[in-house]
Amino acid sequence: MEKLGFIYLASKPGFKDNLLKIGVSKNQPQLRLAALSKSTAAPAEFELLYANSTQDAKKVESRVHSLLKKYRFRSQKEYFNIAPPDAIKVIDKIIEYTNFPIKLSNQIGKSHDFINSHYVPRLNIHEINLFGLIMAATNDMRLRHIFTSQLDILDGFLDAKTVSHWKNISIESSRKAMRKFQKKAEKLEIKLMQNKGNIKIFKEINYHHGELWWLFTEEFIPHFTNDKI
Repeated sequence: MEKLGFIYLASKPGFKDNLLKIGVSKNQPQLRLAALSKSTAAPAEFELLYANSTQDAKKVESRVHSLLKKYRFRSQKEYFNIAPPDAIKVIDKIIEYTNFPIKLSNQIGKSHDFINSHYVPRLNIHEINLFGLIMAATNDMRLRHIFTSQLDILDGFLDAKTVSHWKNISIESSRKAMRKFQKKAEKLEIKLMQNKGNIKIFKEINYHHGELWWLFTEEFIPHFTNDKI
């Protein structure tokens, strides 16, 4: 089991409105922020706005940073222009999802109806298996509409460690396969027998540090929620 860690939200007097630091710490966040305040040239100290403990703080941080990438401040990966309540809502949801993952063994094969379907672009057997893991990791749209004031949506996460286990390959090979799949999946469509045209599967799919997260198109969602896959 992963050692308990903390993910925190902090700001500093003089920062622009809603400019926040989202980071992790092995120890109490107050100690981490005190050390950061001493190591910077700015006279003001960081103010802790929020902290929560989790068994896998680095994974939570990576997932939160990936999901909030459009709010990132310049190239500084731990700083984001987002209102604290919205950031906290995202962090809490990701902690819940990460601490209580679904059992993929119960959902493997959920994409069976798609195995012999027509993919555009064409998928090889390894990519079809990865697509099956994505379907198994979706967990019935549990994270849809995680913001109340915006339309940001998340359907699920899949990490390289899980892919490595189920495909019996190294984690580095998993990462490579996920990066490659993410590029192809941006334009991935599928043709089902009951439909005349192709259905685009992903409205958005992103890869970041061994993590995939995705958003299904509205056209594809019914084929998942109605147990058609």
